[in-house]
Amino acid sequence: MDCRTGKIYSAESEEAMAKMAEKFQEETKRELVELSADDAERLMPETPSKRKNWMRNKQCPCGSGIKFKRCCWSVYA
Repeated sequence: MDCRTGKIYSAESEEAMAKMAEKFQEETKRELVELSADDAERLMPETPSKRKNWMRNKQCPCGSGIKFKRCCWSVYA
């Protein structure tokens, strides 16, 4: 998911997703936030504007244990 726009990206395989994420990072200089299958399914019916700030109060995907908004928010957004 792109935190700036709330758009969810998906691919058929992990290898295809890795290539897509790498291309996205090169073009935008931002990283994609990885979502679990449950999170992606739950967020799909929501509008991008609601998805946009969904990660802010979750734990940071970098593994620091700090909230995303306090840790890597500026890197992703």
